[in-house]
Amino acid sequence: ICIILILTTMFTIVPDIQGTSKDVAIQRLISLGFIPTEKYEFSSNTESGMIIRTDPKPKGVALSGSKIEVIISKGSLISNSTKFV
Repeated sequence: ICIILILTTMFTIVPDIQGTSKDVAIQRLISLGFIPTEKYEFSSNTESGMIIRTDPKPKGVALSGSKIEVIISKGSLISNSTKFV
């Protein structure tokens, strides 16, 4: 008797969620089978609470169930209302 065990893994393309809100981005990753992890950084180019980037990068391939690091903007380090004299 010969038993062959075939293991299949499911790969999914990492979506481009840059510029979307944190909540929308997290839900999208979960719906695709990923485990999102959050990291926060200051950004003068990206509004607070919006996604700066992911790791792995968008359009890359990742194993379903793997962690995707979501870098979320904390806003600008220097407030636009700060005036220098």
